[in-house]
Amino acid sequence: MTDTTAIQDDRRLVDEGTELFLAQVRQLDGTTIHEPSALPGWTRGHIITHIARNGDGMARLATWARTGVEEPMYSDEHPRNRDIEAGAARGPEEQEADVQESARRLAAAFNALSGEAWSAQVRTATREVEASQLPWMRAREVWLHAIDLGAGAGDRDLPDAFAVRLLDDLVRDLSDRPGMPALVIEAGDTRREVPGDGEPVHVTGTPAAVACWLSGRAGAVTRPDGAPLPRLPAWL
Repeated sequence: MTDTTAIQDDRRLVDEGTELFLAQVRQLDGTTIHEPSALPGWTRGHIITHIARNGDGMARLATWARTGVEEPMYSDEHPRNRDIEAGAARGPEEQEADVQESARRLAAAFNALSGEAWSAQVRTATREVEASQLPWMRAREVWLHAIDLGAGAGDRDLPDAFAVRLLDDLVRDLSDRPGMPALVIEAGDTRREVPGDGEPVHVTGTPAAVACWLSGRAGAVTRPDGAPLPRLPAWL
């Protein structure tokens, strides 16, 4: 049975993360929007366009769940990349409006889903998921990419409940990744063990800082012995 309360909680995270993302976009001007982001090979404009197109892709999946008629998230990889490349060159006002409009379309698509439709299986660009997972997937996109813009947001801006849940996702996803070092994570009141290569490395930090570090982003994570942090495989 679909947990509608959890879905609504995730949708609130989407709304709050979108507001943070848009607040970061508003820090940019016609020059800084085209400067490099924290993601290799992408400018800030690439990230903003990606968030808009990701919102439209999520809306198509929600429509698929509601109607039963298959709607691919993206037609295929090459048009998706072309859309991002083309959109990245736009100015900040046009980019902000694009994110806002795509967010409204996504909210409308979510609003149209009934309890039963939330249980439908849809397929993202990489895997099959239940439609009820879409809000959480979107929340991860907007919160983390708000940090990637490099306009002021950081791990301190991540809500505690979001950070702990993201940390659990990362521990699960990275546990069987080739090249993953074994870890013992002390993050606030939480302790996580990650199976991997070699003797376990102990690391400490807030849940948000550790989650950012595990996902390949900057985070105030340290080792009690002062040694350098190990290299991690890419998450996504």
